[in-house]
Amino acid sequence: MWATRFIMIILPPPDSPYKPNEIIVKFRPNALLLNKLCYGYPGPPIDKRKGDSPLNAIPNYLYYGLRAQRFYVDSLIADSVLLQTIKSFGGDTLRRITVANPCVDTISISRYGDTLLCEDFLWMVLHISNDTSVITACFLLTYYHQDLVEGAQPIYYLRLADRDPYPYDLLFASNQWSLQREMIGVTRAWDFTVGSESIKVGVIDSGVDWEHCDLGSGFGPEYKVAGGRNLTDPTTDIDGGLRGVGRDGSPAHGTQVCGVIGALTHRSCAASTNGVAGIAGGWGPDLGPDLGFGCKLYVYRALDPTNISDLVIPLDQAVTSIQELSADSPNSEYGYGVHVLNNSYSFGEFDEVLRAAVNYAFIHGVSFVAARGNVEGATLRYPACTTPESWVISVGGSKRNRNRVYGSAYGEGMDLLAPVGVCSTNESNVWTTTWSNPELNLYDCFSGTSSAAPHVSGTIALLRSYALEQGWNDLEPEDYEGMIKASCRDRRYDEQLPDETENYLDGYDEETGWGHLQADKLFDMLEDGYRITHYSIYPLGYGVYLNSTNEGFAFVNNPRNPSGSPETGYYNGKVIKYRRNYMLPTDKWEISPANKLYVWGRSGERTSTPSGYIYPEKYPGSSVYRVNYSTGFTRVVSGIGGNGLVDGIIHNDLEVTVETYQYELLIDDTYRRFPPDYEFSANISVFGKEIAPPSPVEKSVINSRLIAYITQMPAINGITLIFSLPEESGVKISICNILGDVVLHLDNKVCPSGLNHKDINISNLGNELYYLRIITSTDMQIVKLIVVK
Repeated sequence: MWATRFIMIILPPPDSPYKPNEIIVKFRPNALLLNKLCYGYPGPPIDKRKGDSPLNAIPNYLYYGLRAQRFYVDSLIADSVLLQTIKSFGGDTLRRITVANPCVDTISISRYGDTLLCEDFLWMVLHISNDTSVITACFLLTYYHQDLVEGAQPIYYLRLADRDPYPYDLLFASNQWSLQREMIGVTRAWDFTVGSESIKVGVIDSGVDWEHCDLGSGFGPEYKVAGGRNLTDPTTDIDGGLRGVGRDGSPAHGTQVCGVIGALTHRSCAASTNGVAGIAGGWGPDLGPDLGFGCKLYVYRALDPTNISDLVIPLDQAVTSIQELSADSPNSEYGYGVHVLNNSYSFGEFDEVLRAAVNYAFIHGVSFVAARGNVEGATLRYPACTTPESWVISVGGSKRNRNRVYGSAYGEGMDLLAPVGVCSTNESNVWTTTWSNPELNLYDCFSGTSSAAPHVSGTIALLRSYALEQGWNDLEPEDYEGMIKASCRDRRYDEQLPDETENYLDGYDEETGWGHLQADKLFDMLEDGYRITHYSIYPLGYGVYLNSTNEGFAFVNNPRNPSGSPETGYYNGKVIKYRRNYMLPTDKWEISPANKLYVWGRSGERTSTPSGYIYPEKYPGSSVYRVNYSTGFTRVVSGIGGNGLVDGIIHNDLEVTVETYQYELLIDDTYRRFPPDYEFSANISVFGKEIAPPSPVEKSVINSRLIAYITQMPAINGITLIFSLPEESGVKISICNILGDVVLHLDNKVCPSGLNHKDINISNLGNELYYLRIITSTDMQIVKLIVVK
């Protein structure tokens, strides 16, 4: 029996708010007449890779026309039995969640430049015309039509993590306490970079007042607010057609978030000589290209249009925003390709659709930052507590002494603290842009963990800008998160208020995570010689079964490497855990009390051998396993500082122990392993101070002694592969296309040590870029192959 993509076996609590007459459905391709969803783009095709395309080439009339379009189920559902079921519970029309075009937008480019399959057009919203329970509708679709429907789920409401602000008429220097040395010290980070216009930050919120002088006074590719969409009201742009705090009751929330991340630092408004500073906002275009606009902002206004003042975002609009901001179709203008995504909203219940969207951003290489939520106590809030934790940076709130502020949620999933505005006292921490209303109140205090998350988003935008300027092109989302954690200020010891920190732990604790955000310490570490080296540990040796009997696992095909992961569905099988110890090089890292070594796992999604899959985890209170998205996952279990609550990242020695997971699934009465044997590894990042003068970010394949190259490049009908082996070994050679599909298998054979030659006939390969993969018993190499005929 097939399983759903979003297995919601556990019904939501009775009081969970959701739309009464709509559900989200993820169809399989054979369920829909996809040609009916195709449409043409106005104007000539544009190659976005050349960097010369406008970012809003899909005009508003077309974009909102596509989103408003409704399809009668009779015209779009390809299967008659599925159609009958949909009609039986009152399903009448379908509408798109995104504007992905099935005739054009079939692939997407990650922030690494990798090619991913894109199936965003298979996500639809189904409208139900009668009083049938949406739970009943979801059950009928996912239980009886699992060969046609990957999943169906109610549309829940996600609440912005905001609190009512209280305005103060104070000056910049005292108001923006959160940026000073006493809190995150961003002024030190500005000695290195003020933000690059090439770094894109997405904001999913209530919109933004792009006419605000501190936010660039304009909208479009040449401005600070470079793009975005209004999902709330298609008749207006992303500011909602508002001036001031809303003719429709819309809050200034999104404008405040954008100001923290990217307000222009040396730009004052005509009505005020006291502008504000954004963390990655640049100095303003008048001061030259090196101090220009800083990072660019891409804002999706996603509030529930039926009750804007209630500060809730419907789940379908959150999914729309995450996918369209993360995607980047090379064939059209679908997707903005952001690097950082700020999510200052939260939901109190686990939600698999939201988790799927978070994974979508993660595999695109996006740093996903989420507010922890404004609920006092140890409680789970989503998307901040999405697992595995490496997909999300979960941010709680701090007051002026850097300790957790009362009213900020904490507990499982907390990563770190960042400042929030304590607006009810005269100790305002966060002062930022707000709606420029007729009274010209251009700035305001900003409170709640909604204000904490953009401090982290802005700092990561600075870090990504610096990495871009230094040519560090191989960093993954876990690396940016790891560097942020490594540079946090531990809250166990604080000379200011020791009585408040007595319950905090040395290292990680669930009230403060790894500590307080410190942009100054982060860049001081980089200046002092801290660098990242990537290691791929391969082969992993032998694994051990975690379960003795078959259990049920749901899988979603990996869009990066569909041939190397199981087809989306539900399988019986077992989990194999691989654990290996490795000694890091003894002549590379300086380890001392003042110079700690930090190690964390990576997905390795962009490497030739990604990590094994994520670990099995059950739904809370259930025996059912959560969906495995076939996403690379490595756990480092040898670190310290985690206090048994999370994996530690600090290493006092050079021995590293890693874990990753492989699944043995029963398919057509045969057991198959995923990822396939010898095609996955454990991937780690080491962040430390180098003994020698610091080098750029490095990649290293542990134990790699295989040297290989191709003659006759570009190739036509044949090539010669030359490779050198340190010792006799079995050799497996294959050729893959850019999607990871194996297009040519060569016979496995034992080759002698020394230089080897192999002639390969490629006459059946078309004009394309390929990758030739050579695997021995200890090593693997990937060689680029260009075929031109």
